[in-house]
Amino acid sequence: MTEIERGDQLSVQLDSWVLKVRLHGIECPHEGNLAAVAKEWTQARILGQPVQVGVRGTAAKGIVYGDVSYLPGAHNIAIELTEQGLATWSARYAPTRRDLAAAQGRAQVAHAGVWGNNEAETVRLRQQIKQWQKDRATPVPSTSPAPIASPAPKATPTPSAPRASPTPAAKSTPTKSVAAPSVASDTAVKSSPVKSPSLWPMVLGILGAAGLLTLAERVSRDARRLRQRPTVLADAQLRVDAQGRTGPLKFRGLAHAAGEQVASIAGHIPGLYVHEVTQIFRDGAWRTTYNETDACPFILDDGSGEVRVSVGECLYKPIRIARFYNDIPVERWHAHSYGGDIRTEVFFIPSDVTLVLYGELGDLAKQTVLVIEGDERRLTLLPVRATIGLIVAAVLALLLGGYFTVSGAG
Repeated sequence: MTEIERGDQLSVQLDSWVLKVRLHGIECPHEGNLAAVAKEWTQARILGQPVQVGVRGTAAKGIVYGDVSYLPGAHNIAIELTEQGLATWSARYAPTRRDLAAAQGRAQVAHAGVWGNNEAETVRLRQQIKQWQKDRATPVPSTSPAPIASPAPKATPTPSAPRASPTPAAKSTPTKSVAAPSVASDTAVKSSPVKSPSLWPMVLGILGAAGLLTLAERVSRDARRLRQRPTVLADAQLRVDAQGRTGPLKFRGLAHAAGEQVASIAGHIPGLYVHEVTQIFRDGAWRTTYNETDACPFILDDGSGEVRVSVGECLYKPIRIARFYNDIPVERWHAHSYGGDIRTEVFFIPSDVTLVLYGELGDLAKQTVLVIEGDERRLTLLPVRATIGLIVAAVLALLLGGYFTVSGAG
């Protein structure tokens, strides 16, 4: 033991370094006669004696919270201080310390220390400390002396007041036990075994990255084909295989209706393709009353040849749109609507316009033909973004696999 700073704070010598310990669950007076007596009590009991420290937590400035028991007998100094009224139980910070609560109850019943007459208790406790110093050579009794009630102005201790119970009940409270004699002890420091690296995180990262990159390639495949140069129909005819198919190709040419064109109900807009949606404003919301699509076969001519495109195998992506509000053409919808108002949107592809087809020239029943009017690059924006996201996810999978592999080895 190197120093007793207060009744509830002390320093323990551990080989070549000093451990500062704050007694867990109690609070000694910081000023006055009883504060000095608490320090003298701790000095008389612990100074120069072998002790055991049960660490319960850490605090600032290199101080730990714990229980200190002196030998022989493993008497808990925190319980002794509380029984003698030289400390109070910190119920806010140690609500589970029922041993300290019981010790405080015994001190309150006996009017000991801070629970009794201050001057009388100071005299009594110092007399007891002096007697310990005289009998230092004799073994310390297995139980701490019961507090003797001092005469109080209004209350006297009852004859049935319980005496201090043996303190070994505190043996079950420490969470970690550290042997800490006041002189150099034979403590051995064992190095923790080095963990062998596990390659499973890296393997999983590589497999995840490979899967994500494969998915990114599939997502970007159609986007790359839409961005490629169109194929001439005359050359495509030479690529037809034994099953009469060419594989997905890109064509661009002028489209003519192969028969009678379709037309919308609102505005009677003719075209190769018409998708019409009509809504009515009722009960404060727009409700769809008509949603139909019509298309007609057409012939694509790119100057080198012609190909007839049927209707059932096509997926149309038009960019033309017409709006009608109460059968009147408008560019945008009105800000305010009234009950019974009708609005119609017509998505259409007119005849005699340049179209882009992406699909198989042969067996259209097994390959949907994508029909695009205008710039097809607008359809590649979403696949390109998805591809970039998948590539970034693959890189992150590799990095996380390497990180967990290295951290597992450390």
